[in-house]
Amino acid sequence: MAYPGQPTGQPADQWQPGQDGQPYQWDDAPDSDPEDDPNSVAPQAAIPTSVENTPGYQPVQGYENVGFGEGFVVPPPPLTLPAETERPTEEYSSASNISEDDARAAMIQFVSEHCCYGSKPAKEMEISSILPSSALHYQLETFSESRETSRDFVHYKGRKPLMGPMHGMAPPPWNIMCSPTNLFQDEVKELEVPYTAFAARCHNCDGRGFNRCYRCHGRGRVRCGSCHASGHTWRTDAEGQRHQETCHSCHGSGRKWCYTCGGDGRITCASCKGYRMLKHYVKLTVRLDNVYVLFLYLRSHTNGRIPILDSGFMEMNIKFTLLTIPNSVAGAVLYCKYEYV
Repeated sequence: MAYPGQPTGQPADQWQPGQDGQPYQWDDAPDSDPEDDPNSVAPQAAIPTSVENTPGYQPVQGYENVGFGEGFVVPPPPLTLPAETERPTEEYSSASNISEDDARAAMIQFVSEHCCYGSKPAKEMEISSILPSSALHYQLETFSESRETSRDFVHYKGRKPLMGPMHGMAPPPWNIMCSPTNLFQDEVKELEVPYTAFAARCHNCDGRGFNRCYRCHGRGRVRCGSCHASGHTWRTDAEGQRHQETCHSCHGSGRKWCYTCGGDGRITCASCKGYRMLKHYVKLTVRLDNVYVLFLYLRSHTNGRIPILDSGFMEMNIKFTLLTIPNSVAGAVLYCKYEYV
């Protein structure tokens, strides 16, 4: 590569396990094969402590203080509030025209949603009166957006030239177009800030494309865990007699090839995917959050108090939607009473 960010004409050569034909000799490898641990996990890839120390780094105007790790929250530009216009007229229909059949159907539906309620009273009771009341159920939703910037990197194959600071000026975070997929739904989007990219040698593998295997520590072989490197195991037959037999896992050698690296002692670098180079850039994270609050306004014919009925009678509250209008729902609550048998 002539200099960072410029095309080479040739794609990067990706390192593949075993391509050198013989195990790699690590200077810091242990003197003996380690005990096999099938539950071992790969260590997390290292993150550069400072972007200024990365070879090929070029400062980007407006993003000089952006680093790796937690993002830097960018305040939005001043907002000019639009002029308040005349509010639309809100109309609510009356609930006084509810018929006896509508009331009975609503009660039967209410009873069917509860396993321990009987439907016979709802079907056979006599409705003496229907006293309407008004209710307003509405939901207030606030759709907000925040933006933060941070440094990030991905593996670089070298096939396409990078657009760095030498090609143009990086736009401010709030000047980058980013539209939500759906309004009033939580979403997180990540974008690359234009003209902030540059190529650099992978810091995680020092440009090799591979790292030492974490399971065998670069030896390529591990001690068999089935026989504890003895080469044999003990088996008890049907008569209770113990017999020594060759370990089926290592075939009696006490050692076996590392399953993670295939005996090579190396694994592909998790950061550069074996391509040896990384593409560094400024990442813009756009967070879209929807916050909603439910409100219910209810006023009955008893000035908000539930009526006290005579003994021998039961009361049911039935609520259902009558009319849907923008940003609100008009509903009704029926206070019905029937004789308890």
